[in-house]
Amino acid sequence: MDLSVIIINYNTKSLTEKTIDLFIQTVDKDLKYEIILVDNSSKNDEKIFKIDGVFKIIDSENNGFGAGCNLGVKNSIGRYILFLNSDVEFKNNKLLEAVRYMDKNLDVGILGGKMILQDGSLDHGCKRGFPTPFTSISYFLKLDKIFKKSKIFGKYRLTYIPDDELNYVDCVSGGLMVMKRSVYNQIGGFDEDYFMYGEDIDICYRACQKGYKTVYFPEIVVLHLKGQSGLNTKSKITIKRFYDSMLIFYKKNYKNKYNIFLYYIVYIGIKLKKLISSI
Repeated sequence: MDLSVIIINYNTKSLTEKTIDLFIQTVDKDLKYEIILVDNSSKNDEKIFKIDGVFKIIDSENNGFGAGCNLGVKNSIGRYILFLNSDVEFKNNKLLEAVRYMDKNLDVGILGGKMILQDGSLDHGCKRGFPTPFTSISYFLKLDKIFKKSKIFGKYRLTYIPDDELNYVDCVSGGLMVMKRSVYNQIGGFDEDYFMYGEDIDICYRACQKGYKTVYFPEIVVLHLKGQSGLNTKSKITIKRFYDSMLIFYKKNYKNKYNIFLYYIVYIGIKLKKLISSI
């Protein structure tokens, strides 16, 4: 089996069914794959009990995106794992080419595709730099928008890397992430301390620490219906979890790595943004 596709459903029955249908319609017939669907305690009318093309449907408690993905992987057998959001629509499915590319490049552990938003703009989550203290400060001050071609100020959203250019990046979106199973096993899968948000940056960071590269592979193109995968992005609970995930990442990975003064500038900044957003 070449590829195991892991999809989490959370109250998005119609979106999930469309995502799976478009995946099956567009995937190369030479790619041997299976689809594993994990239902994170959806409402009864949003649960999916049967759908053509799905190898296995797993009913799970909602312990977060990462936990659901880990459960899906435990029930899969592919050499590669594709973590796929339930709110994406394939426009150009080049997953067979992606698998062949990763087969040839043994140092590449993770690969992500090009994600386009409904307005036609790039979802910058599909190619990012790690949110180091300086990178985060540059992002919060919007210096990346002022100096788009700067490798110093544009490090987080990688604005200096062309959207259609294959390139090494720090991290890609968990909404469209291909990972070698051997790498997944080596780093222990997703950190389940993150309920949602941040777990994709974290797993790319840990893969990097093990010496593996992450690649932005724009031959794969999907439409990302952001904010519709069971989550209201304007919800105070969702916003709180976003900032909580940022705090988890900083505590876990940067507290003992950077100057403590610089670390706390960013840490307090995240706390303040979380507080302001909750008002």
